[in-house]
Amino acid sequence: MWWVVALLGCVVAYLAIGSAAAPGGPVFAVECVILAGIAGGQIVDWVNRKSGARLPPLLGMLIAGCCLRNAAGVRVDKRTSSSLRTAALSLILCRAGLGLDTEALRRLRWAAFRLAALPCLVEATVAAILGFLLFSLPAPWCATLGFVVAAVSPAVVVPSLVDLDRQGYGTKTGIPTLVVAAAALDDVFSLAGFGVSLGFALDTSDRLPAWSRAPLELFLGATVGSGAALALRYASTEDIQKRAAALGVAALAATFGLKHLGFSGASALATLALATIAARDWGRQSSDLVGARFSRAWTLVAQPALFSLLGVAVDLGDLPPRTAALAVLLVVVGAAFRLGATAAAVAPSLPRTADRLFVALAWLPKATVQAAVGAVPLDAATTDTQENRARIILAVSVIAIILTAPLGAVAISVSGPKLLQKEEPAVVLPNDDDDDNNVLTLRLEEQQPQKSPQNDNETR
Repeated sequence: MWWVVALLGCVVAYLAIGSAAAPGGPVFAVECVILAGIAGGQIVDWVNRKSGARLPPLLGMLIAGCCLRNAAGVRVDKRTSSSLRTAALSLILCRAGLGLDTEALRRLRWAAFRLAALPCLVEATVAAILGFLLFSLPAPWCATLGFVVAAVSPAVVVPSLVDLDRQGYGTKTGIPTLVVAAAALDDVFSLAGFGVSLGFALDTSDRLPAWSRAPLELFLGATVGSGAALALRYASTEDIQKRAAALGVAALAATFGLKHLGFSGASALATLALATIAARDWGRQSSDLVGARFSRAWTLVAQPALFSLLGVAVDLGDLPPRTAALAVLLVVVGAAFRLGATAAAVAPSLPRTADRLFVALAWLPKATVQAAVGAVPLDAATTDTQENRARIILAVSVIAIILTAPLGAVAISVSGPKLLQKEEPAVVLPNDDDDDNNVLTLRLEEQQPQKSPQNDNETR
């Protein structure tokens, strides 16, 4: 049914806009990208239903976009593609800010911080070193590559952990809560590091001293985000739709405004600070309802568009086999170091080896951030040298998604029931003394051991 609506929408766009929405026009190319992304996601969903697999739909969206570019020759205007990815990134950051459970983070304290920071920084450092050794990239570009690779994907991790939590796996040790709480925080570190590093990589002017850019980005991001949140507070409304719309418009204004001024790192931080402060002001229940609106927009439009756009940006003719092989090596080595760093980060909180191994496997998938920022350096490049370096980052981003997203999703669903302890369900016993058939609910693990005869004698 949705195909009929989509085709009618294309016809209406052509009648309203004209040649721009006709085959070969820029609007038509965007329509093809979005529809191909939706179709690719639905194909993967169909395969999962038929085979019982757990492949993430974003993999089909990425492949669909790559086929559009390399088989059908569809190209999206560079500025249009950049704007759409920036808007999608703003939506991702809003969801991350609204989803930050401050109470859980306060309760878990250093455990969530260690899980979010240590693996991210270790993998970013390893990827940056390999970027220099394998691709001879300058230091700012190595740092940019490292932070692109290091981000974990909430789009893959969170749904899988929620399913395990509903089945009772790991709930006693709080593993699902820990991982979900740290997922958004991990993306915060990666996106902030990416924005600052990219600013250094593309800085060809002497307007600002190099040492002042990072603190200035942090200051601008925090100031603009807090100011926008303050404006939302004074213009507050109880209507959920209006709150979602106001937050979306404010986030887009902050993101595009700061990016236009050349502070891409500050734009990411500002949007995240805006959403986090707004969620705190609105309360958990209201912010969850607003987040549900953003999640729906992400699922229906933004996610298919983002991953399909990333696929369209990949020209297989410009990807030498040697570059692809080195990119695979970089991703694999970085993932190995990430496994060790993740296990070390949760060791103080999780004494069981099986629990640490599961969290390490669950902390591998990459997709959302790589799709959002993987092609940003290519969009911002102004010279041939910068474009060549940006294409390396794009290639590594795509290969990281292809290798880790499906493997990570399968690893979580397969290893979870085997490695995590399951909290036993309640045992319901009939009470024969009650005519109304009331029940007694007992948890198996809460059954008390029997007293010894010696203790009975002492009691007497």
